[in-house]
Amino acid sequence: MEIATIVAVHNNPEMAKDTLDSVNAFVGDKTMLIVDAKGWDEYKNFKFGNTIVQKGIFHGVNRSPYKNFCIAFIKSYETWPYADWYLWIEFDVLIISDTFKKDLENAKNHKWSAVGFNHAHHDNSNDHWLVKQILKRDVECHKLLGAVTCYSNHTVKSLYELKFYHNVLKLTSHLQGADMPNFTEYAVEEIIFPSAASVFGPVKNFEGDKHDLVKYPVRFHTEIKPEECTSLASIIHPIKDPNNFVRQHYARQRKKFKQC
Repeated sequence: MEIATIVAVHNNPEMAKDTLDSVNAFVGDKTMLIVDAKGWDEYKNFKFGNTIVQKGIFHGVNRSPYKNFCIAFIKSYETWPYADWYLWIEFDVLIISDTFKKDLENAKNHKWSAVGFNHAHHDNSNDHWLVKQILKRDVECHKLLGAVTCYSNHTVKSLYELKFYHNVLKLTSHLQGADMPNFTEYAVEEIIFPSAASVFGPVKNFEGDKHDLVKYPVRFHTEIKPEECTSLASIIHPIKDPNNFVRQHYARQRKKFKQC
């Protein structure tokens, strides 16, 4: 199974390297950084293996980088059109094992269009009005926590061919930062992309029982604690401090593994 990974960053290149190292170890080397133009000076000479460093639009706020999401998915699909999944993660995510791939394989077999790793639900709001306007059809409103989401090849290919990402950029070109009219939720990308994906298959979330929560300790606030990183854990968020004990511990583990 091939996975293309997009890492959203705006500063702190050293932590981006640590996150990328975890991706290379447990996901694969098809990696792209999408960089907020506000922090481009820190990344314009950035190199990490074969990682593509893509300059995004000036965003400048700590939420809702939906325009850079569009740019990243356009470029990722054009670069890796045959990837099975396109994984979007924020800079403060850490991958600590590859066991999540079994769940993605199951999701692929069931033709899921998008997968979240916490905090998913239907929403009766009209925050997905832009999706309906572009796709010209009724669409269910879905929400997936923006820190870690995964979209199937069929979904990304279909949205690319429909110029969905391009049209989001076109219709919002006059807006700044995280602005979106008639939007009540915290982050635009948590709503419009899962809602658009629902046209092409089920939108699901890995948080069905306690086992899933142990495997994916992924949440909005409060840094991950060491005791949450059990042998079952696979993807964790957030760890914003590069000197955090958990981040340092897994960096040492990966280094030992490379030396074997």
